[in-house]
Amino acid sequence: MTSPAVNPKGTVPALVVPYAHTVDEGISTKFKALCSTEEICDFLDRSTTKSAQFSAPALSPATIQNADLQKEIIARVHGDEVDPNALLLVWRDEAERKAKAGGLPATFLRGRQEALERYAREVSSNDAKLSEFYSNKLKENGGLLALLEGKGGDSTEVQNKAKALWRNVGETLAYLEAQLDVKAPFLLGDQVSLAEYVLLLLVGLLLREASTD
Repeated sequence: MTSPAVNPKGTVPALVVPYAHTVDEGISTKFKALCSTEEICDFLDRSTTKSAQFSAPALSPATIQNADLQKEIIARVHGDEVDPNALLLVWRDEAERKAKAGGLPATFLRGRQEALERYAREVSSNDAKLSEFYSNKLKENGGLLALLEGKGGDSTEVQNKAKALWRNVGETLAYLEAQLDVKAPFLLGDQVSLAEYVLLLLVGLLLREASTD
């Protein structure tokens, strides 16, 4: 869990980096937080070391057309409409709920609830904003855990969310397949790009979810 002072959502990814114009000697360095996969990947790619002895390959496509396509692919894969992490914690029917209640999803939610309770106890009584943050997180996570354990009442909303997510996953995979060029070695041509790594992450998360079913 990331400090809400760095990422308002309190989640990962989060990377604190210096502003480029404040890294020169004699200047007071100022920092900013990057809180999305797209921003972090772009920053790391732009920060690639290049010298006469060593030059790491750039992961951004050379053409404007492919650069725009890469941005579109990454945005679709990391949108809230297609969230493999959310898929882990929701269910489409009663059988799936019971299976997840006895497996990794319930274990994860219980562990997160315990961590949230511990962090909430450590918050200073003078920090109302942080106290409210943990209070809301405890309510949100605890409510989902109760539903998963069959103790929280009607879970129709959760089931509808799960069904919508799976529909979106199917549509996104169909979109990605349509972008493939069978004559090219990589998704966007002759060079590996950030899009490949993003897709590998998505496939890995989906395989993890499939293993819990």
